[in-house]
Amino acid sequence: MKKLYTILALSSLVTIAVAQSQRLVLVEEFTQASCGPCGAANPQFNLLLNANTSKAVALKYQVSWPGVDPMNTQYAAVSGRVNYYTVTGVPYALMDAVPTTGSSYVGYPNNMGQVDIDNEYAVPSPFDLTVQHTLSTNLDSVFITVHVTATQAYTTGLNHLRLQTVLIEKLIHFASAPGSNGETNFENVVRKMIPTTGGTALPSNWTVGHDTTLTFAVPVPTYIYDINELAVVCFIQDNTTKDVQQAGFSSSPVGIHDQMHSPATCNLFPNPTSSTVNVSFNLTNNSDVSFNIYNEVGMLIRTEKRSMTAGKQEAEIDVKMLANGIYLFELITEETKLVSKFNVVH
Repeated sequence: MKKLYTILALSSLVTIAVAQSQRLVLVEEFTQASCGPCGAANPQFNLLLNANTSKAVALKYQVSWPGVDPMNTQYAAVSGRVNYYTVTGVPYALMDAVPTTGSSYVGYPNNMGQVDIDNEYAVPSPFDLTVQHTLSTNLDSVFITVHVTATQAYTTGLNHLRLQTVLIEKLIHFASAPGSNGETNFENVVRKMIPTTGGTALPSNWTVGHDTTLTFAVPVPTYIYDINELAVVCFIQDNTTKDVQQAGFSSSPVGIHDQMHSPATCNLFPNPTSSTVNVSFNLTNNSDVSFNIYNEVGMLIRTEKRSMTAGKQEAEIDVKMLANGIYLFELITEETKLVSKFNVVH
């Protein structure tokens, strides 16, 4: 009987060990191109972050004060995160939503050291989080797929658990300083939060093995300096506690939504439309075909799949219930992915 208890105890320990996910630490910094203390702190802070890319991912919010900052002018919506954390001065840094502490003021970036990152990295997460992104052939749209799986049971208040999806530029280099603090290199700059700084609601109750997949499609902002530096950061945050439960990072696109080498072309008509949109295309082989529609902020709002035969095809899609606006239409076959835009006008 004693041996049985031992076996059961060991089994329980194995189960607990399995029901954990490796954490990727999220570091957030509020900074500014005309903030003197920011210019002084960031070189050392960036060295620490760049030495820990396997353990931590960083977001830099360029705020509107104390002076000029073109990156804030381009994307001023970072004020939503300023208000979320009640940030009143820069530079200000947090690790998994907890302000840094140390020899300087609470929130000073260089309070953070290697030991702090190591300690937070060692805290297991209740979620696995994977992120992938692709770009359209003409590089004007980005498509993001996020997969979340619970490895521990998790419960919070209704609509409190949010997925934050963020487009960043890994490096922005200016030939001369754009602000007054002398900085010319800016790393991990937040360029757009999808759909807004409020994020996307996730289920409140998770059991072990519960998973969900979210997809987004958004235009690449016109103010992006270098498309090659575009990356995606995602993180799960509980708005009840502000605790960051997990983060994920897609540094390079996994591929191109390619129509250059496709056997098909995709035509939408009428465009604009008020009731239905017709899509015509060619298939070289029998294929399951998916039709996806994304709104202007990149959220998948409609999807359907049909089995279709080789040859010239045409499908009618009902869009009467869509509000006025511009939408992205994505056609996926077993051979290719095609993207077009259409306009709904009632």
